[in-house]
Formats: sequence, structure tokens, C-alpha cells
Amino acid sequence: MTAIAWFRQDDRWIPSIFVIGFAIVLAVNATMIWVAVGTFSGLASDDYYDRGRNYNATLASAADMAELGWQSEVAVVALGDGVWRVDARVSGARDTPLLGAEVLARFVRPADADEDFDLELVSDGQGVWSAEFDPPSDGLWEIRLFVERDGSLSASEHRMVLSP
Repeated sequence: MTAIAWFRQDDRWIPSIFVIGFAIVLAVNATMIWVAVGTFSGLASDDYYDRGRNYNATLASAADMAELGWQSEVAVVALGDGVWRVDARVSGARDTPLLGAEVLARFVRPADADEDFDLELVSDGQGVWSAEFDPPSDGLWEIRLFVERDGSLSASEHRMVLSP
């Protein structure tokens, strides 16, 4: 027996290892593509290009809102049977209740824009605005609070997890 005879003994199986390896990689890639295409819910924003081009206006608006000095706190309470209540406490620059304002809460689902909805909150006269709602699904929500008084507008964003 020569020094390289061990290599020549039934070595036809070696190329099949490469073929099987590439077949496994292709199968995994095909599975990932199938899952990605099947679970894609679409774009959350249809006007993403325009929003990007107008970003300087967004920054100027944020500076105007910061000058107002309005602060907001949002709490969400489960009332049972899938019904929730959102409470928004809005205060002015000197931490006094902001009275006479209109408050809108926009509930935005980061994963699915079809579930977004708006709520007009009702004031209790003490600086707290509330409304009851029944969300389409549980999970992570962004609550975008818009407060308007005397032509001035302030917006804030709060993230909440709604779970029964």
C-alpha cells in the first residue's frame, strides 16, 4: 500500500458533502424568504419621502412646542372586558393645570397602521382629560397626544403596552 492509498479508497462520497451543504443553505434561505414575504405588513407610512424632506419643519415645530413649556403625563387603566381608559394630565409652564384646551389622543400601532385610531379626550375641569376605548388588539401602542389651546399646539408621544 502506498502513502496515498487511504485517500483513494472509496472517496466518491466527498463531493456529495458539498452538494448536501449547499442544499441545506438554499433550503434555509428559501424558508427565510418565504417567512419574510408572508409576514410583511407593508409600510407604516406612505409619505416617508416627503416626511424626510420636511424634517427641518418638524424640528422647528418641536422647538416651538418646547417654548410653550407644556408637560403631559399619560396613564392607561384596564377597566375589564377589554375596555380601557386613558387619562392625560396636561400642565402649563409653571406646573399648573392647563385648562380650556382640546386634547386628542392618537393610538398608533407600530406594527400595523390599519389598527390606528383617534380619541377625543374629555376634560374633568381639573387638568385631566379622559376617554374610554376598546383597542383592536393588545400589545405595544404609541399614544400621540395633541394639545391645542388658543392657537398653540403641543404634541407628545408615550409608549404603552396594553395587556389584560
